[in-house]
Amino acid sequence: MINNIQNSFSFKKIYKKKIKNIKFNSVKLGIVGIRALESGRLTPKQLESIRRIVVRLTKRAGKFWLRVFVDQPLLKKSKGSRMGKGAGNLNLWVMDLKVGQIILEISAITIKLAKKIVFSAKGKLPVNSEFVFKKMNYINAKI
Repeated sequence: MINNIQNSFSFKKIYKKKIKNIKFNSVKLGIVGIRALESGRLTPKQLESIRRIVVRLTKRAGKFWLRVFVDQPLLKKSKGSRMGKGAGNLNLWVMDLKVGQIILEISAITIKLAKKIVFSAKGKLPVNSEFVFKKMNYINAKI
């Protein structure tokens, strides 16, 4: 399976993505979340460590959503190779993180536990992030 993926990216030019507007900049599925304050790259190991923190601290009681997905291949040439002759072999998959993008959302737990989870997960991220609440849009209408 890996050879098929590697062959499909051997001669393909990988362009950097240009996102003009960020679609995932507000908490929609959960109550609280983590928002990135700077741009960077996320690897699958970092996402897995965040997932483990959430599962361990909630004791599988709450619900959480990872709103990011690693979708960009990162190619790397071997150490002793000379210049030229293509981009190199597939090294790992990464995800380009933009400013203001929501990384994780959590619901069905207390706010105190949510803060503990978010601050634990922030330590595993390579970028600065913040704790955000869902915007409650209630209309003050007379019933």
